[in-house]
Amino acid sequence: MLNPNKMNFNTIEEKENYLINIYSRARFALIKNKSVKHLIKYHETHKYLFMTINKNILSEMGILLANTNKSNIYLLYQAYYLLLLKLFKNPFSKRNRINTLEHMYGYFKYLITEEEKSKYFEAQENYRLGKIAFSIPLNMIKEFAIKFNQTYILDQVIFEPYPKSIIL
Repeated sequence: MLNPNKMNFNTIEEKENYLINIYSRARFALIKNKSVKHLIKYHETHKYLFMTINKNILSEMGILLANTNKSNIYLLYQAYYLLLLKLFKNPFSKRNRINTLEHMYGYFKYLITEEEKSKYFEAQENYRLGKIAFSIPLNMIKEFAIKFNQTYILDQVIFEPYPKSIIL
């Protein structure tokens, strides 16, 4: 098996993209050809992770699931997997990551205090400027989700898209 800690990547972002790709596809392989509900759950839990890469392909995936003839599971999984491969042809972008943060923030914008909002937007701006890692504002979103028991957000793979034991 390949050890990502011993592979040569030019940037941390390249390594992270590689890991997100590999582990997302591995999770897909675990549910492949199971019932449609497994594929729908996979899609739901990967929504915000995939949004950081390409929201248009994420939308195509959602449309496929919503409009497909679920009687042929094999064709459904095959079509979804082709979209997954298309998704991973390009890496995540800072712009898409910020857009994803803003979508996730929407769950909490009327629940958090003005001080929390201020700290969150400061962190988001510092990420945009390259002063801090994406994980900082993302973990703030996770803290809000814990505070307000937003299980849909807490179930998102974006918080741990690959094992924590892998050092970036």
